[in-house]
Amino acid sequence: MNDKKGLIQQILPEIDFAVLKNGINVFAKERFSEPRFIPFDCVGKCRECKATEVEMDFVVTNEGLIIFCNRIKGSRFIAFDTIRELPGHCFFRVSQR
Repeated sequence: MNDKKGLIQQILPEIDFAVLKNGINVFAKERFSEPRFIPFDCVGKCRECKATEVEMDFVVTNEGLIIFCNRIKGSRFIAFDTIRELPGHCFFRVSQR
């Protein structure tokens, strides 16, 4: 228990997101063998979603990552290549402008 940071790094995946103009790149070196690209359903400013900014939420589960985004219709599930046990669900909110 003395090394809490080391324990957290072993249990919780470190996930990096790169928001591009046409989609999202997802990096998780401990869980994915290669980065994943999720294309937007709405690219740029569209009439349907009226979004100029990208708003994204994600849920980390044992099996993978669920992404909710204002430019993606519904949600997208990305399965991890390497599965490790998590102590429940982890919720984060990310806003990038």
